[in-house]
Amino acid sequence: MGLIQMKSNTQMVKEEEKAIQDLISFEEEKKITRITDNLSAYLRRAWEDAKKEKRDVENQILDNMRAIKGEYSLKKLAEINTLGGSTIYMMLTETKTRHCEAWVKDILFQPNNIPWDIEPTPLPDLPGDLENTIIENFMSQTVDAVITMAMQTGAPVDQNLLSQRLKAAIPEIKAGALYAVKKYAKEKAEEMRDKMNDQLVEGGWYDTIDEIIPDAICKTGILKGPTLRIENQRKVDIDDAGNAELSVEEVKIPTYERRPPLDIYPGPGATGFDNAYLFDKLAYSPYQIQGFIGLPGFKEPEIRAVLKECEGGALREWTSIETERAEVEEKPVEMIRDWEEVDVLEFWGPVQGKTLHEWDADLKKKAPDADKFYQINAFLCGNHVIKAILNPDPMGKKPYSKVSFIEKSGSFWGVGLPEVIADIQAACNACARALVNNVGMASGPQVVINEEMLADFEKGEFVPWKRWWVNDGDASTPGKKAIDFYQPTLIAQQLISVFEFFMKQADESSGVPAYAHGDVQVGGAGNTASGLSMLMTQAARGIKLFIKNIDRKTIEDSIRRQYYWNMERKKFAGLVGDQKIVAKGSVSLIAKEQQANRMTELLSITTQTQTLKPEETRNLVKKVFRAHEIDPREILEDSPIPLSLMMNYQPNATPSLAKPATLNAAGEPAQGTDFQTVLGRGGPASSPAPPAR
Repeated sequence: MGLIQMKSNTQMVKEEEKAIQDLISFEEEKKITRITDNLSAYLRRAWEDAKKEKRDVENQILDNMRAIKGEYSLKKLAEINTLGGSTIYMMLTETKTRHCEAWVKDILFQPNNIPWDIEPTPLPDLPGDLENTIIENFMSQTVDAVITMAMQTGAPVDQNLLSQRLKAAIPEIKAGALYAVKKYAKEKAEEMRDKMNDQLVEGGWYDTIDEIIPDAICKTGILKGPTLRIENQRKVDIDDAGNAELSVEEVKIPTYERRPPLDIYPGPGATGFDNAYLFDKLAYSPYQIQGFIGLPGFKEPEIRAVLKECEGGALREWTSIETERAEVEEKPVEMIRDWEEVDVLEFWGPVQGKTLHEWDADLKKKAPDADKFYQINAFLCGNHVIKAILNPDPMGKKPYSKVSFIEKSGSFWGVGLPEVIADIQAACNACARALVNNVGMASGPQVVINEEMLADFEKGEFVPWKRWWVNDGDASTPGKKAIDFYQPTLIAQQLISVFEFFMKQADESSGVPAYAHGDVQVGGAGNTASGLSMLMTQAARGIKLFIKNIDRKTIEDSIRRQYYWNMERKKFAGLVGDQKIVAKGSVSLIAKEQQANRMTELLSITTQTQTLKPEETRNLVKKVFRAHEIDPREILEDSPIPLSLMMNYQPNATPSLAKPATLNAAGEPAQGTDFQTVLGRGGPASSPAPPAR
């Protein structure tokens, strides 16, 4: 029979603690050993550095979100409860951000208008010989039209005189040819715009722009796209009998999406998307993960390893703000660790060639140099890299755009509206709490009761017309009262004045004054319609700057990526020209609207007073059309033949001096060498076929 070993409770506790530590160490070593390649190790280290870099920004974003919701932080709430009193929170930040969002969207998304456009450059440079073809075509048509017009006079055509007139009109002919080039470029730009607008609607671009505006006001709004996705679309086919058949086909379309700022982790020192690496934290279900099997760039063994390890939320990337984030986003905190999701870290950034070669030898074809760094796109799940490809953008740029309420130079993250008025919000809250506490304290008297003077049976209950029984045994203190009343001073009006002062400061600091969202108590110049309009114009300066940033950093940036995406595909080759992307924000829209209205008023005045000659009135009408962004040459019937040719050509009055017209084989007037000089070629003039559309 063996001996029974006796242990104290202290020894047993120490052994249990040691066993737990050994288990933790074993799990950590096991996790390290799972990193089977240098690429996984590199991405894991980069992710840890990015998380550390963003800790202060994460806390600031959560503070901004709480201010918009009207909630105190746990620390501030504990301080208030220590002193006691009201915990009222004035919804100043929520009001300003909500009306700022409405103001911006009202300007950007106007009826029957899109917030962007494609325009040809002032001097379009068309691809290949297309420009020369258009110019030669126009000049040939012009010469033929002049000859036809001269023949319609019934007199013989004086070749020498006609040649002189054509030479004199060369500047006008060149101007007309340039207009033909611009017109062609404009038509192609409009076709590309219509095609891209259809792509943006299908890809969710407009919804995404709408969704990132609140993020930009809060801190930073981030748009991702275009990224290719396979979607099922219904298709209607007509069979031989004329019957409609409905089918479903898989289509690859470029899509856009909003990325929450709390899920974006730029590398240390990043000031933009393209000067450092970037992590985008994505969440997928195991079913979605297995759908990656067989797709280009994905490695099946790594995906299967992830599917084996993902049970029970084992592959989650926990950060220090998960609980706070769930509370602010109103998600059940107890469900955080029960979600059967897999966190995938999408990496965009440079990786050395030899590291890529170790992960997949096939990457040597596209990244041959082992020492150079290549821009890649990779998926890290746990310690498994399930995808690694070279950045599909030929310039190595990432498919992201961002914008903030206030751009901060030298920083990836901007400044949100809640940060701008954070101190004012705190002051308003303090005034409101003091006001509520003061009103509560001053709503009735404070009562002082001397218990020594009350009779033994007296309980001190307060009711109307109550009789009090006291013992006045101490005659040495005359005038001493058993019960006394003290009325606290009501200072509500002073507190309201202080509160109103800070509210006005919020109007100035935020750029969203109260009268911009319906407050009729403006006073001063705001009591008149013109005065209020002037105040609104001044207040809109800050909003215009914000929208200018949206135009430049988000709209133009993302539309340009879609344009280049189309240029890389052959089916859009016929739509490509020398074009530029233009965002139509508040400054351009408001300025153009005011200019168009003034031009229309000027035209009305001049036509009523008849102060202009017909030709002068016609020129003014053209300017009004341009102010309304309408090409006057599309409305007014101006002849394509230069005006000097129509006015200056007069056939020779002496028919005998004119040379007889020489006809070619087609029975048309033959063109002399002077005409060839105008056309710029030595052979007989001919009208080339118009360019392919």
